[in-house]
Amino acid sequence: MNQIIALVIIGALLIIIIAAFVFSSSFRKDVIASEGEASILGLFNVKGVLIILLAAIFCGALIYVFEKGSDKEKALQENMANKTEPNVTHYGSLTKKILVDDNVKWEIKPIVSAVEYKMGTKFNVAKKVSGVEDFYFCVESAEFIGGDSLYLYQVRFGEKPQDGNMDDIIWEEVAQEYPKTPSARFTDIVIINDVRHKDWRRQYKVMMALGQPLMEKKEVQMLRLVVFSGEVTISEPQRTIPAATASASGVQ
Repeated sequence: MNQIIALVIIGALLIIIIAAFVFSSSFRKDVIASEGEASILGLFNVKGVLIILLAAIFCGALIYVFEKGSDKEKALQENMANKTEPNVTHYGSLTKKILVDDNVKWEIKPIVSAVEYKMGTKFNVAKKVSGVEDFYFCVESAEFIGGDSLYLYQVRFGEKPQDGNMDDIIWEEVAQEYPKTPSARFTDIVIINDVRHKDWRRQYKVMMALGQPLMEKKEVQMLRLVVFSGEVTISEPQRTIPAATASASGVQ
């Protein structure tokens, strides 16, 4: 929007300068040097040079705005072309290793997933969070709480054991509550919730926005979900007791 305004203003000023030079004889007399008057390049007086410099600045600004808009559009197109899943964005695929005293190894794997479900998400159906292994959510219900189409969703999150199946999902004990937001946008009423269970492998932070419920179909028209988590594996080399020490300790 700001680029459009800048283009309109700069373009209008250039048109005014060009139109004044073409259609106004008095303007031409002011900028073209008369006989005996000091001139630049034998044609323009000081006023004319200032007008030319001003027009050049406007032209440069116009070109810059065009190029900036073109670069942004090109970057957006490249980003869209490189996406394999247009509605899912995954981050944090690298593993960072830290060595402490050359003995203990900390292996940290960050997990971040941003997901957008544009199609209807059914109530009371477990849905896997793309990009986060073994993590699920279930929209249980939407309660009308009055006002201008105000709804409050009940959403429960769960984690599946590594060797388990869907029936083994461990669901959190208390469902999370999320208010409906316009078009499932992240507004100021959307907060980041801690989602955890004592039997889960990980702890999670979840930000979720849900749009209009379709009560007759028992589904959500659209929802957006951002999940932050991580895995930390601590390993320590096995320490063996030297044979001489073991023999000595066994003699009483």
